[in-house]
Amino acid sequence: MNIFSKILLLDVGGGNGVIKVACSNMTTWALKADGTLWGCGYNYPYQQGSGDTTDVKTFTQRLTDVIDLACSTNTTWAIKSDGTLWGCGQGSNGQQGSGSTSNVTTFTQRMTNVSRIFCTGFQTWVIKNDGSLWGCGSGTDGNQGSGGTSNVTSFTKRSGSSEVIDVSCSTATTWYVTSDNKLFGCGYGNQGQQGNGTTGNNATVKTFTQRMSGVTNISKVLCSGNTTWFLTSTGDLYGCGSGGYGNQGNGGTSNVSSFTKRLTDVVDFSTDIANGYTVWAIKSDGTLWGCGDGSKGQQGSGDTNNVTSFTQRMTDVSQVACCDRSTWAIKTDGTLWGCGDGSKGQQGSGSTSNVTTFTQRMTNVSQVICSGASDYDGVVWVIKKDGTLWGCGYGSYGQQGNNSTSNVKTFTERTLE
Repeated sequence: MNIFSKILLLDVGGGNGVIKVACSNMTTWALKADGTLWGCGYNYPYQQGSGDTTDVKTFTQRLTDVIDLACSTNTTWAIKSDGTLWGCGQGSNGQQGSGSTSNVTTFTQRMTNVSRIFCTGFQTWVIKNDGSLWGCGSGTDGNQGSGGTSNVTSFTKRSGSSEVIDVSCSTATTWYVTSDNKLFGCGYGNQGQQGNGTTGNNATVKTFTQRMSGVTNISKVLCSGNTTWFLTSTGDLYGCGSGGYGNQGNGGTSNVSSFTKRLTDVVDFSTDIANGYTVWAIKSDGTLWGCGDGSKGQQGSGDTNNVTSFTQRMTDVSQVACCDRSTWAIKTDGTLWGCGDGSKGQQGSGSTSNVTTFTQRMTNVSQVICSGASDYDGVVWVIKKDGTLWGCGYGSYGQQGNNSTSNVKTFTERTLE
C-alpha cells in the first residue's frame, strides 16, 4: 500500500501550537512551534522511530529542533534547524539512504545542509542548501534517474548545474523544476505520464529528461503514479497521463501522452497523489474548478458521476486538498468545506455516509491535509488559526492519536503534551 506524504507549511499565529502536519493513511506526524516532533500510528517497519514495531496510539515526542518533515506509510523524515536530515522506517529498497536495505529502528542522521525533503514509501529525495537534488530508493521504473532500473541505497546527486526549486515523486515517477523554470522528469510512462508522446510498457524514461522546453516559466509540478501536472508563473495549467476518469479535463476519458494546456489564470492546484484520478484548480478570482473521479461524491456535484471537463464548484476559495476519494477546500473566511468518501468517518459529519456536495465542517481553519488509499481508509487533519490540531477518519493503527484504534466520525481536538 503506497500513500505519499504532503508537507504543509502553515501560517499559525503565536503560542506553541502545531505549525506543520504530515500524514499517510496509517501514520500522523505533527510539528510544534517549539521544534518538537510528535508521531502516532502504524509502526511495523519502525517508521515511528521508537526502536520497536508496536503501533503508537497517542502522539509521542520523538525529536527536537525540527523545522520540516515528510512521511509515507513506511518511512519518516525530519530536517533539523542545523540542516541535518534524520530518518527511520523501511529500508528494503534503499530508501533510508544508509548504504543497505535494512530497516532503521530509530531516527538516524543521514545528510547535512538539507533544505527540503520529499518521500514515497520506497524512494526519498532531498534538496540541499546549494539547490542540488539527491535521491535514493526504488529505481525499478527508472525513477531514480540513474540510467538504469536498479535500486539506489545511498543518497546520490542527480541534478545538473541549475538549482532545484520544486520536486514531486510518486511510486514510479520523479519530477523536478529548476531555478530557471525548466521541467525534468524520469520514470514510468505507460499511460503517457512522462509527457513525451509515448505510452505502453516501453515508455519508461531512465534519466532525468527536460520536458516542454518551449515553456520557460514553469513554477510547480505534481505527479501521481499515473498523471503529471505543472503550473506556470502566468497561471497556465498543463497535464498529461491517465484520463480514464475524465481526470485530464479535456472532455474525454483517453490517456494523454503530451503535456496539454487545460486551464488559464490558475494560482494553485491539487491532485490526489495516489492515482491522480481527481484534479482541482483555484483561479485568481477564488473560483474552484475540478474534474475526474466522482464515485464517492468527491466532485461535489451532487451525484457520483465522473466529470470529464473542468467545472466550477465554489467561490472565495483560498486552499484545496484532495486524496483518493475526498476533497477539501478552505474559503477566504477560514471556513472548511468537504465532500466525498465518508466510510471511515473522514467527512467529520458524525456518520459514515458519503457526501456529494461541499458541506461546511469547521471555522477559523488555517490548513487541511487528507490522505487515503484505494480501499477508502481515509484520514483528515486540520490546523486551526490558533494552532490547535483536529482530526477525524480512519483510526485502526492508532493514527488518530486518541489512545484508541477506533475510527473517528467528527473532528476532534488532539493535545500534544
